[in-house]
Amino acid sequence: MKQELREKINRSILILKKMEPIALKYRDFGFIGAFSGGKDSQVIRQLLNMAEVSHIMKYQWTTIDPPEVLHFIRSEYPDVIIERPKETFWQLCLRHRLLPTQFKRFCCRELKESKDSNCVTVTGVRHQESPKRMQRQEVEIMTRRRHPDYVRGTLDQFNMYRETHVDCIMGKDKLVVNPILEWTEHDVWDFLHYMDLPSCELYDRGYNRVGCLFCPMASRRSLHMMEHDYPKYRAAFIRLIHRIREKRVSDGGYDVYQSLTDEEVFSAWLNKKPLRQVFAERCQTCIPFED
Repeated sequence: MKQELREKINRSILILKKMEPIALKYRDFGFIGAFSGGKDSQVIRQLLNMAEVSHIMKYQWTTIDPPEVLHFIRSEYPDVIIERPKETFWQLCLRHRLLPTQFKRFCCRELKESKDSNCVTVTGVRHQESPKRMQRQEVEIMTRRRHPDYVRGTLDQFNMYRETHVDCIMGKDKLVVNPILEWTEHDVWDFLHYMDLPSCELYDRGYNRVGCLFCPMASRRSLHMMEHDYPKYRAAFIRLIHRIREKRVSDGGYDVYQSLTDEEVFSAWLNKKPLRQVFAERCQTCIPFED
């Protein structure tokens, strides 16, 4: 193992050890490790064990998880608590009367992010993953307060904040610790190989993430792989689209998809095409031209 990675491991363990007293203040069992079955959450679980801090691991089942992920967790990580949602993904979409998009991620908010308030959660978020995650910090207080007085920064900055704030978490707020922010994907794989930890088979099949099926945040390449690998889920989404259209009309609204078939709506959603673009392309193909 390279010295640089050893230093990152030590830094991550130090963060967890220093945050443990705060975690125990809010929950008797300490940290809640956010487990997804993916490589980053595997690292988090291993680091929590290496740091010898009090914790439990939780997996938020969304009802559109790849079957391979659930099998992997149950077989390799039986200690992980699989938490079932009160409302399935399908019910959630029907209630909202639309499918989630990159800009309307109600599914992620309601099935994952809103869980386990008033606690200290450890995640496997890394800066390298996306421009948005480049803004994330080692310690963050996630709050719904309109004008929050809270900190997003390093562990040292958080400790300075605590000197003048007795209670850092209130109500539905939660403290999030991101101990592997500076790790690269190469670091993650090197660590897993060094620790001789297995990984979900989806990585071997070419997927670069193991999140929800047909997640709008996934790349087009991954989405088309899912379309091929999970035909039953594809059919379920098309049925869902039909039910959403029916509910819109029965609720006194109108069908925004107009003359598009359910298959065409699914194709547009899968390819992340705005409806106006789909309608514009359809109009262009219908314009008669004279010789």
